[in-house]
Amino acid sequence: SFTPAEDWRLRYSFSKAHRFPTAEELFLTADTASGSVEANSNLSPESGLFHDFYVQHELDNGYARVSFFYNEMTNEIMYETERLADNRTKSSMVNYDKSAAIGADFIYAQDYLFDLPVGLNLNGTWINKEIKAYSAKPHWEGMDWIRTPKWRANATMTYHATPEWDNSVMVQYRSKPFKDS
Repeated sequence: SFTPAEDWRLRYSFSKAHRFPTAEELFLTADTASGSVEANSNLSPESGLFHDFYVQHELDNGYARVSFFYNEMTNEIMYETERLADNRTKSSMVNYDKSAAIGADFIYAQDYLFDLPVGLNLNGTWINKEIKAYSAKPHWEGMDWIRTPKWRANATMTYHATPEWDNSVMVQYRSKPFKDS
């Protein structure tokens, strides 16, 4: 973290992570009236490299932040679902060979706006997550990641009625995600 001026902060962070499949992902198989879930005992651990850079400006009772990120995942574990002829579903755990995500995030959060007992929180995210390599379905390479919307936005207004009670109203938007079936 770097503070070039009193109310400003810059930060770059990098991380490397590994996640091993859970016992459920490896061994739990179930059959229900609506479909089946198949475990996959051959799942590989997933690993990723994560980069994040943000600029933050401190405000009275709040802050404004813009963040940019880039992530690369190898062997990412994901449920894949297909609809069968009898209208049941079949879900199974799979490894995607490689995926990548680039995006930006904006946050504006301030309490006691205009010295009133009102707080405002606005945030929005744009993400472009893409399948870079998938040997099981090579024709999916270059496609958007399944079930992940490109745009998300939230707005929350909070009235601080008393020190113990808050009342909030929130609106939310998500764009339509790519589907796997």
